Amino acid sequence: MSAEDQQAIESAQAPMIDRERGESEVDKRRFDVKRYIPTALRAQDKTQPPGVLLDPRFYSMKKTAMTIMCLLIIIMSNSVQLKHVLKVGHGHAFYGTQVTLGIISVIMCASIGVILMYVMRIDLNDLYKQHKLDYIDNIVFCLLFILAIFNIFIAACS
Repeated sequence: MSAEDQQAIESAQAPMIDRERGESEVDKRRFDVKRYIPTALRAQDKTQPPGVLLDPRFYSMKKTAMTIMCLLIIIMSNSVQLKHVLKVGHGHAFYGTQVTLGIISVIMCASIGVILMYVMRIDLNDLYKQHKLDYIDNIVFCLLFILAIFNIFIAACS
């Protein structure tokens, strides 16, 4: 047997390697969960830098826009509740309370929305304005908490 024939026999007996994955045929036959998990759901490799860094300004604007949309939903639900109470009239058991809380809730939603639109325009990366943004953020958080309590009372009185 020549050396070429010997090498051909050895290569035929050795498991073939998948050049793309670096796996042998035996490893391919074995079921591996990692192979079927999408890359977006796989654990992040901490030794590598992240592929995409989040822009804090974009994240802040997106969060503020979603909060404003939630406020619009609250305004719509409160207006429907007010319409119902005003349609029933003074026959409603909590007429005065419902109307007062509903109007206060709509005014608070509108004022929080205006404050959030102002916050969206402020540059987040400016170090001098970050203290102001933190203060406004805390005020908005407190107003949202009070608004939630008002809406709980509105739901309880209906």
